[in-house]
Amino acid sequence: MICKRCQVELVLQPVEFEYLEHKVSDNLPVCPSCGNVYVPEDVVTGKIQKLEKQLEDK
Repeated sequence: MICKRCQVELVLQPVEFEYLEHKVSDNLPVCPSCGNVYVPEDVVTGKIQKLEKQLEDK
């Protein structure tokens, strides 16, 4: 994948981000130039959706 802003190839890096006050971590494509992170659909529909479900069940 190529960063649209920098035209540089993205590299996989460990990324930790917070969603609804819960930390989620994964190896995601990151632009080495500007630091933008690409969050693939499978992460959104997988990990984040699972987290949402767990929070709803509480």
